[in-house]
Amino acid sequence: MQIRTASTGVFMGCSGYSLPPKERCKSTVNLIPGDEAISVDADDEAESRLLLTKRRCGKCNTAMDSYLIDETRKLHVCGNNPDCDGYEVEQGQFRIKGYDGPLIECDKCGSDMQLKTGRFGKYFGCTNSECTNTRKLLRNGEAAPPKMDPVPMPELQVCESGRPLRVAGRCLGHLPRGEPVSQAPRDPTTLCRRVAAASGRDRSQVSLSI
Repeated sequence: MQIRTASTGVFMGCSGYSLPPKERCKSTVNLIPGDEAISVDADDEAESRLLLTKRRCGKCNTAMDSYLIDETRKLHVCGNNPDCDGYEVEQGQFRIKGYDGPLIECDKCGSDMQLKTGRFGKYFGCTNSECTNTRKLLRNGEAAPPKMDPVPMPELQVCESGRPLRVAGRCLGHLPRGEPVSQAPRDPTTLCRRVAAASGRDRSQVSLSI
């Protein structure tokens, strides 16, 4: 992974992004600004001490900006980035300032989910590095309901490829590829009835968008 700078701020991106299209890797890691993260063992005076002991770049002596990668690693980047490529990685136990929980169980793998900050705001993300499950943070401070897994519905045939069927904003399945439109039911009521039957929902709870 490499440190990259975009209009939305600093993030980490795979060095394989510059490869040819078929081999290109677009994996990225969002970084939480350091002023939102503190050590798990920090006391009431820790923030003041942190400001007084702000790290300096080993290459140009400029004050460094801090970013939280995950709960065990903090990244310090030279304030002259991208003109200076100086950086340091700090190991420890960190958490988002002002957040003491709750930890939510991941509905995909059973690991804990923590409150994180991305380019579009705060959300809950799984702490398992092999799981990419996320859940929105609602305005009332609670996690959004788990996303529904797609339900295969091969009987709904259209010619457009890869378009998802959604019920109340949640993906139910994907329409199959390469079938003529004439074989798909054109009546929205018929489509909604089939979606309701496939998903086990009452017809009155189903709204369809393609």
